[in-house]
Amino acid sequence: MQYSVCPKCGAESEPAEKCSQCGIFYAKWFKAQLKPDSGNPEAREESTQRSHGRSERASFAGNWLIKPWTHVEDRVNLFEFAARIGLLAGMAIWGWLLIQTNPRVTTGLFPELSFYTPVISSFVLVFHEAGHVIFSFFGRFMAVAGGTLLQLLVPLLLMAAFVYKYKNPFGGAVAMWLLGYAFIDAAPYAYDAKDMQLMLLGGGTGREVGGHDWNNMLGWTNSLHLHGSIASFLDTVGEIIVIGSVVLGAWVVRRQYPNLDKR
Repeated sequence: MQYSVCPKCGAESEPAEKCSQCGIFYAKWFKAQLKPDSGNPEAREESTQRSHGRSERASFAGNWLIKPWTHVEDRVNLFEFAARIGLLAGMAIWGWLLIQTNPRVTTGLFPELSFYTPVISSFVLVFHEAGHVIFSFFGRFMAVAGGTLLQLLVPLLLMAAFVYKYKNPFGGAVAMWLLGYAFIDAAPYAYDAKDMQLMLLGGGTGREVGGHDWNNMLGWTNSLHLHGSIASFLDTVGEIIVIGSVVLGAWVVRRQYPNLDKR
């Protein structure tokens, strides 16, 4: 790198790699200009602030978002621990049965899901129907969509409450399982949007009463041809969440075992 005019002091000379006046080597001088000015107090302060901001964000993610999921009581009650083991086994068995169901079989009142309809479906149904009322204030479409929306939101809010308010990650795993159930429960309803053979709560099929939630939502958005894909998506997401909840629950009780109060 040779210059006849020094870029630093402006002295003129024969083309050379070094300035005859100020003595700088041009290559080194230009290289130094590319480095941040570590001697500048303002530059150091700005760099420190950026580093501090990154540290605060990492601390927030670690302490607030992640750490509650790893919380373990100092002493774990023996009877509570046994109940959690039993509940976890039930979640695993019931989850396996849910995964075996076919959302495309919709004749009758959820025939493939009859083994769980009277128990959890009643819980989901309450919030589904409440969703129609609550979201009716946001217009016709939201009044219809609100049923499925609230049946998904309630387990999600329960999961957040268990983990972040009550520091109970196992309760969060149970709520996560309910969320997966809510997705699986919605899948046959979505698949039935076109044929409308599903027996509804008030009696009669969707075809007999002039439609139902998913028929209306997909019809209004010209998406009725996607009913099968949407049902498969809901079912698959639900299965993944159910499996994840069982894995999470097993991990939590495994971490709790060393703190078991056996007195």
